[in-house]
Amino acid sequence: MNFIEKLDMLMEKRGMRRSDLARGSGLPYTTIDGLFKKGADNLKLQTLRSIADYFGVSIDYLVYDDFVDLECADDEERRILARYKELDGMGKKSVMMTLDSHYERVQKAREALNAREYVEIPYFEDKAAAGSGYQLNDGGHDMLKVARSRKTDRADFIVTVSGASMEPEFFDGENVLVHAQPDVYEGEVGIFVVNGNGYIKQKGKDRLISLNRKYKDIFVDEYDEFYCAGKVVGKLDDDEIITFDN
Repeated sequence: MNFIEKLDMLMEKRGMRRSDLARGSGLPYTTIDGLFKKGADNLKLQTLRSIADYFGVSIDYLVYDDFVDLECADDEERRILARYKELDGMGKKSVMMTLDSHYERVQKAREALNAREYVEIPYFEDKAAAGSGYQLNDGGHDMLKVARSRKTDRADFIVTVSGASMEPEFFDGENVLVHAQPDVYEGEVGIFVVNGNGYIKQKGKDRLISLNRKYKDIFVDEYDEFYCAGKVVGKLDDDEIITFDN
């Protein structure tokens, strides 16, 4: 990690804003803000020392990208490092591949967040069943920050798929983006509620169709309480998720 990444991590651990760091370190806010906007190439030694003293870390830790200061690590981080050292070459390579993947995901999320290239969409914990039905109602929800794109701009809410009846198009546990509308055309996939149970299904002429032929279609008659909650406009990949706001 470079200086700015380390500084950002130290601030994040403490839930700090730039103004908090300025007050705590005794440095002008413009100095702290300038580090993030212009970089740290011309950082003065006194500024560096003030930041290091405030966080209780060494200057070497802040300056050198590959320098690891174990005094800054919490118990969990020390435990991870100790286990990593015990791995063989194959294990370490596997860990680094996973670490690099998640690091890239988090960096992209931070860049989108800082640039405000995101949208906030209601995420309902109630699931849309791809199977036997799952209770779907207007209960509590979280606001999910996701990377902005054409498909997320179209979405009014997000639900999670439960079951396997819509495989291979939609799998259990995947999050789907839904545009709220009262009906969809035949052949389109939507979120439907039948007698209080939510389903993700393809609309047919006289039924709700399961793409996985191991599962039965759902026939709806005049005595059923039935409505369409919206049209599925896409799937939300994990790397498009930025954060939850409770």
